[in-house]
Amino acid sequence: MATPISPAELAQRFVRLLKERTATNDADEVRLRFQKTYEFVEGVFKSRSAAERDPVFHAFVDELGDPDLPIWEFACLANTCGIAIEHGADPGPSLDLILDRLTVQFRGVPELHERLMELVGTSNLDTVPEDQWQDLANRSPETAQRMREFLGIGFNGRAAMAILCRRADLRQQARGRDELIQAAVAGRQFNPYAHYLSEVLLASDDDDVLVIDLDRNLGFLARLHAVRNNAHLFTLLQDALLAHPTAEGWEGEKPSAVLASIAKGERMIDAVTPAEWQASGRMNDKGEVFDRAIWQFYQWPALQPDNTVETWEKAQPYNPWWVWSEMYPRDLVELDGMKIVLLAKPEMPRNWALGFFAPVHPALRSGVTIRSVLSAESVAGWLDRIRAMPREDNPLPPPGQESIREATVA
Repeated sequence: MATPISPAELAQRFVRLLKERTATNDADEVRLRFQKTYEFVEGVFKSRSAAERDPVFHAFVDELGDPDLPIWEFACLANTCGIAIEHGADPGPSLDLILDRLTVQFRGVPELHERLMELVGTSNLDTVPEDQWQDLANRSPETAQRMREFLGIGFNGRAAMAILCRRADLRQQARGRDELIQAAVAGRQFNPYAHYLSEVLLASDDDDVLVIDLDRNLGFLARLHAVRNNAHLFTLLQDALLAHPTAEGWEGEKPSAVLASIAKGERMIDAVTPAEWQASGRMNDKGEVFDRAIWQFYQWPALQPDNTVETWEKAQPYNPWWVWSEMYPRDLVELDGMKIVLLAKPEMPRNWALGFFAPVHPALRSGVTIRSVLSAESVAGWLDRIRAMPREDNPLPPPGQESIREATVA
């Protein structure tokens, strides 16, 4: 690296060495030359100024745009670009190029899962110690190829997450990719990166929800930021409402500050000490961490014309109009174009596991912001509209079988 080299030449050298590694079955001499180049590029992306870093990054993105670049070389290149993005580079056109490739890769995840299970006994190589990979790859050419397919999905998946978890506007843009979302959802049970991408793409960003506390006769307009499911919403909403000035004098249960910080992505799970878990009051005798409901969360059809709330017991044999933990904020039934959550005293103890709101990436920040407090007249107007609405029994099947968006309200 002593001789000055242009960004374009550096990117071309990087790709050429990647291809040589493949062609020579990772010969020692080629691998060493690649390692030196990689370390130089890594240093540029991590330590140099933006003026020095960005031209190299842009040259690498130009190489990503080569439609003839094989998927393995593309994935290695994308993964390296992710380093620059993590250190401040604007992703530019790289996201679309990476998501195009991931759409194709995710379609093949179910079949890849089956083959890896047969060949190595697991479809998630992230659970296998790296010092065992070579022995596994030596079992057969197909095993090596299938392992490389998994790693290629991982490289592209990590690059996409590095971008999407830092930019809400790019998450919104990516949500227009129906084929990508369908492929990610179909593969999420078989591949961790399909799972991570689907979690981010199915989350709610910059969506408003009207929240009415029936017992306190208070209404709030809340905005959601990277809220992944309704259980995630519950943890964040409880924290936001009871940190709000309107909660002064609140004598009920308080939310856990530790769990709120995790739900916001401010702390990673492994940074919480056992003592903090115990002090949170949210760990059971088995060491399992959970959050619990301070309120019962209802959808608007639960409020009846006589001003009572339809409970679980009253709704039988139908399902009550609860906000189900397993579903998504975007699936809340709307009234006059507004998603609504009603709060009341809990009908029964209700818990949800840490996995519902644990961070999926260190850069992703989630939250609920209270944008405004409704006037008493506005709260009364909304409740009058809800009580006056005709309705029918909740036709939903048990949670997890069907999206709540399929529900119809007469």
